[in-house]
Amino acid sequence: MQHYFDVPKLESDIKEQLNAMMLEHPSLACAILDESSKMLAGEELTTIAMERIRARPKASLLHWNGGAAVSASPTFASITAQSRGTKGAGGGVISLNASLLEQVIFDENSTASELTKFLSLQKWVEGCKHEVTLEDVDLPRKRPDTDEIESSRTPTNPPRKKIGSDETSSSTGSLSTLTRPPSPPSKSQNEAENSVETQHELRLSIAKHLAEKLDLSLIPASDLSTTVTESQLISTHDLYQAYRLQALNAERTKSEVFVE
Repeated sequence: MQHYFDVPKLESDIKEQLNAMMLEHPSLACAILDESSKMLAGEELTTIAMERIRARPKASLLHWNGGAAVSASPTFASITAQSRGTKGAGGGVISLNASLLEQVIFDENSTASELTKFLSLQKWVEGCKHEVTLEDVDLPRKRPDTDEIESSRTPTNPPRKKIGSDETSSSTGSLSTLTRPPSPPSKSQNEAENSVETQHELRLSIAKHLAEKLDLSLIPASDLSTTVTESQLISTHDLYQAYRLQALNAERTKSEVFVE
């Protein structure tokens, strides 16, 4: 960028222009944040983009080119081209890579509602064109929820084998298999990881993990029963807990009004 040429005036002009573009088209802030986070000299521009997202989170995250997909890795040239003469410029949450998703959606200084956060996760799963790798899904193992418990009652640990001649012969026969080093992933395995279906599943895993941070009780019941339930991001147990808290809060509020 401008630091490559050591031209401070050019640097200032670019930041000023990009800031103006983000004010006019808030959704571009996500695309600019994603691009500047990859640059050695992009720290200041990253800060500016985050400020724009915090100021207008819903417009920045959910308004992305009127519903049309944008480039997975937009360059500054493409960002500028998208904003010229375009009513709904590109960007939005789908332009964020997986490493930025939590930082942006669950930013402590954000004014985004819980519903906006949820819709952002949902839109990222369905529309993100960034390639997601297994390293991006290095998530902690979570305890089984109610759905998983109901669907499977099988023990997680296999039964212990009896020590005897049968076990000895079995172990001896499989020794070569146990000591053989793992073979490198085949071309077909790599292709499978990059398939459309697999990429969607990887994004879904990330979004499900992040969705656990949502306070679902703050989302209107009408949205919980439709959009949230149909998304496959939230477990039945978590939905039940959200309805339960809403019911308790409503009952408490009704009691306070009655007493007064």
